Amino acid sequence: MFTELSDVEWHALRDLICDRPVRTERRGRPQVEQRTLTNAVLWVLFTGESWSKLPMQYPSVPTCRRKLNEWRESGMLDTILKRLQQSGRDISACAGQVSKPARSTPCGDTDRLRGVFWTNPASWKPPVAVR
Repeated sequence: MFTELSDVEWHALRDLICDRPVRTERRGRPQVEQRTLTNAVLWVLFTGESWSKLPMQYPSVPTCRRKLNEWRESGMLDTILKRLQQSGRDISACAGQVSKPARSTPCGDTDRLRGVFWTNPASWKPPVAVR
């Protein structure tokens, strides 16, 4: 079961996560509150659930996934988890999720036929099964 960041945990992370200056112009979408975004990313890591099951109270899936990928690439995710551990949170539940790369190929049946290209009905031929 996932519990959102406590005030103590957020205080330990705030300076690390909220390092960008606030935008003053009013163009584009409103910025997402960083604590909520952090909770969303941690929800996926700690529960092991897919992005499609992200609760509605959190920002959009693309926003959260982009932030997670950004944190992984920069190494900041490791720092965030270390600080959470120092604050007393058990991070063993998400240990395998930290270095897990984003899925590059769609999941599904591995038996499905691949390489079927149909340019016009006259050129269609049955596909060859890949084994």
